[in-house]
Amino acid sequence: MRKVLQNVPIVNPELEKLIDLELADGVLTDKERTVLQKRAESLGVDQDEFEIILEGKLQLAQKAAEPPSPAEGKNGKYNRMDPRNYSYSSCDSCYKT
Repeated sequence: MRKVLQNVPIVNPELEKLIDLELADGVLTDKERTVLQKRAESLGVDQDEFEIILEGKLQLAQKAAEPPSPAEGKNGKYNRMDPRNYSYSSCDSCYKT
């Protein structure tokens, strides 16, 4: 059975730390992207691999920065008591709502 390695840095640890710092606010400016690309290149990291890792981390940072939807509670779980989670439609046979 093959073991799955978790929490193993895929790229240089220094570069990964820099990526995490740049993405802390969930936004990646053109300037930040350029700096990260130059650092990755200087460390010999494959540019395609770097782009995949960067985009994945950017999506995770943006998702973490999003507020929960109104239908979700404070902890991000479905709130069954919120009336916005229920849809009301009319009955086809009696036309009542």
